[in-house]
Amino acid sequence: MDVVFWKSVATTVVFLLALGNVLTMLQVMGKHRLLPLRSAALIRWHRLQGLVALVLFVGITYYCLTEATVDRNSPRVLAHALLGGLTLLLVGAKVAGTRWLSPLGRLLNPLGVALFLATAGTFATSALWYWLAEIWGIHIGY
Repeated sequence: MDVVFWKSVATTVVFLLALGNVLTMLQVMGKHRLLPLRSAALIRWHRLQGLVALVLFVGITYYCLTEATVDRNSPRVLAHALLGGLTLLLVGAKVAGTRWLSPLGRLLNPLGVALFLATAGTFATSALWYWLAEIWGIHIGY
């Protein structure tokens, strides 16, 4: 197993945590009732999932920026890099909006949606691509 495998595992975990964050916040907002938890517990769970995702994301980003070799002519790689950068910006905006910049507070829901979509795009252009290539037995360049 190589580093790209473990990067794909970590990226998949980040995506699943992001999906979990969407589901917990939708329950807090009263849109569904999947988990038998109160809002306060769901908010704590949301923050914990976000923190774990952030730590993994920073580690993955560090690897990508310092160690990864990439095909600079690949549209997928370009899309992945742009979505990864957008994800970083949105994480920063969401954390700032919850911790330090209260005027951003009213934008937390749209920021959360945008963050999930950017995370999903980053996942789709990296880990999902990797898993599909493994399943189909084809070689893909990075």
